[in-house]
Amino acid sequence: MRSLKQTVGCGTFELWEYIVKCLVGIAIANYLSIAFPQHKDLCLWLLISVLLSITPDNNSKAAHDRIRANIIGPFVGFIMFPLFPPPSLLAVFIGVVLTILICFKLNLLQVSRTALVGLIIVMAYEKNHDHWIGAIFRMCSVVIGCLIGLAINYLFRLIFRHFSQYFINKSEEA
Repeated sequence: MRSLKQTVGCGTFELWEYIVKCLVGIAIANYLSIAFPQHKDLCLWLLISVLLSITPDNNSKAAHDRIRANIIGPFVGFIMFPLFPPPSLLAVFIGVVLTILICFKLNLLQVSRTALVGLIIVMAYEKNHDHWIGAIFRMCSVVIGCLIGLAINYLFRLIFRHFSQYFINKSEEA
């Protein structure tokens, strides 16, 4: 029988740590939606960004790359928003091409899907936030979500660095 590490590429401890990190991210996003009920709809975009930024392996390079991508996509979306008022299929086409090209130029093509999600979040047409101010709010919620995800990764790496090595060694012995 294959072990969990052989099957999914991580041990039991890493799996549970990743689940807990995601649950912490969800709890933070939920708290923010309760604390700021007037911006409850923006907390959904924040939640998506938190979950996209959390890494299962505490790999800070991967987390930083995702965050950079999550800044590129919304920034391109913000630039496209006033040029082609939503909903505009042409703006989405141009935004996707620009986002992919920027990711390629910055050697971030492996996380370009994350950038594309951020692009679509900012360009999403919402009746209550259809003005360019809404695009700014969506861009800010994506960036804040990324920062929360990065903070969760960082805190878990600090807190569990010593514990994880102990549990990883125990699970590999079993």
